Amino acid sequence: MQIQGEDIGLRIEVPYGLKTASGNIRLSKSIQMIVPRKIEPLDSPSQKIIRAIGKSSLARAAFSQRSDMGSVVIAAPRPEEFPKVVEAVKAVLDSITTAGIRASEVTVLLADVLTKSSAQEDVLAQFRNALPTNTSIEFHNWKDGSTTSYVGTTPTGCTPIHINTKYLQADLKIAIGHSLPDMVHSITGVPYTIVPGIASNSTACKTRMKAMKESPSLLNARSSVAVDLMEGSSLPKPGIAMDFITDYSGNISSLVVGELGSVWQKNMERSKMVMEVDCSLRADVAIVSMGGSPWDRTLYDALEGLFVSTKVTREGALVILLAECGSGVGPESFERLMRSSTSAETARAEAQRHFMVGMEKVPIYWEMLATREFVIMSELDDETVKEVCHAIPAESLQAALAYAEKVQGIDATYAIIPYGKFTSPINESDSS
Repeated sequence: MQIQGEDIGLRIEVPYGLKTASGNIRLSKSIQMIVPRKIEPLDSPSQKIIRAIGKSSLARAAFSQRSDMGSVVIAAPRPEEFPKVVEAVKAVLDSITTAGIRASEVTVLLADVLTKSSAQEDVLAQFRNALPTNTSIEFHNWKDGSTTSYVGTTPTGCTPIHINTKYLQADLKIAIGHSLPDMVHSITGVPYTIVPGIASNSTACKTRMKAMKESPSLLNARSSVAVDLMEGSSLPKPGIAMDFITDYSGNISSLVVGELGSVWQKNMERSKMVMEVDCSLRADVAIVSMGGSPWDRTLYDALEGLFVSTKVTREGALVILLAECGSGVGPESFERLMRSSTSAETARAEAQRHFMVGMEKVPIYWEMLATREFVIMSELDDETVKEVCHAIPAESLQAALAYAEKVQGIDATYAIIPYGKFTSPINESDSS
């Protein structure tokens, strides 16, 4: 079954990959746009980064010890998690070399949990084109246990933490983060760059397994997974933390430099100011996009948008997900469990028997699917949408809207979420 339909009424457009998807809704509908804040772009993000480093007493103290520096490691997220990361790393490197530390002493260590090897060369090329040729750039190999060392156990979650050895042994550690809502970890940021970003496979698995034992939440510093990440990333000898917040257009909203714990707490609150949207609506139909590329590369990535949609729809609602999925379904472990499981319970049981990174989102997906119907417009073939996603494929947004009207009726209410990756809807039930 593939949905087909004809144009009617009020035109809407939402991001889809590098393009937009468009369709029309009848003017008589109750329609609410749910959009986070957008800020004025900075004239020079690089200069803002350099100034923030200069204002940090922690950074100034570290750079003043340059004669004792034998090695510097900058841990950074991948471009698909922080599109401005190359610019950020270059600005950090400029500050380091201005302080008298040689670029040849610096290693840029890229967090890598799910990046496919075929994409790594493209990522490395972006950094090589921007940084000095004598700066080392490498991916953390999370599958190779010999690249990590044990640093301790988290006090609250009792999770054994193994971190990249080169990072641990560096004379100066710098970690760059990008704070975003995350349905598994609640929020990303600097802790996420370290754990699971440059942690071992066993550490990454244990932190993600915790997510299957509690209800997912967004921007919640008290969730067990968020606490585990914060505690685990704080176990290595302290370094310099840099945490960014950007709006859905990529404009830098906040940059905090300093000690990891205080940096993350400050940006947690600032993330809420930018991304939380008051919404009491419980719509019959939601139209949700992650915000286009790079946030909708795979179905695994795009599930975040479905979770956001559950915050603004009633049980029994229909959710239309617009996600290009140009890189396919996602991790092999995710696709395999999506195919073999039939409910949240069976997915959770199978994952607990032999957990692999990627499985953590499957029980959450089944829980959402138990109360809502999903229609997916993507580059995935129809069979994959049906067999893997257990959803209805749509050839266009207009076709999906026609199906929504057929199922939910002409008086259905609509919620439109064009930037799901940057949106955290809140309502009275969230604060009670």
